[in-house]
Amino acid sequence: RTKDLTPMPRSAEETEFCNRYEEDERYNLTAVSEERGMGGLVFYRPVRGIISRHFNPADGHFGIDVTASPHESILADLDGTVVFAAYTAQWGHVLQIQHEQGFVSIYKLCGMPVCREGDKVRSGQAVALVGKANVENEKPHLHYELWYRGTPVNPEKYIAF
Repeated sequence: RTKDLTPMPRSAEETEFCNRYEEDERYNLTAVSEERGMGGLVFYRPVRGIISRHFNPADGHFGIDVTASPHESILADLDGTVVFAAYTAQWGHVLQIQHEQGFVSIYKLCGMPVCREGDKVRSGQAVALVGKANVENEKPHLHYELWYRGTPVNPEKYIAF
């Protein structure tokens, strides 16, 4: 014998609560947003080392510098697609990775890259090696930037270095 699966009618209190809730949330656009936000994201540390220069956009420094061992692997911070991989006179090899969540990570002063434009990368995957410093007598380091929707953000707020 099957049970009757007809729902019980709502009580007056339940109906009043539902009406109040729906009215309160009516114009709450975040409640109906399908966008995947930053909540729950776990960023992978791109390189082991010591921060030698902190994020300071007022000074034109839109990332952090992490002193690292020469030829150490540089790792992708999140899953994404390499959208730029080229050698530049000022920054050496540069990689940019676009992530679905609205983030772009930028890796400058890289040595040999191990991926190309268009490659899909996974969080924690090696994407390049730490290169030489761009100034004589400077220790090898990675210049790492993190951008969210076109605005530079402090990587130290997202990653424990």
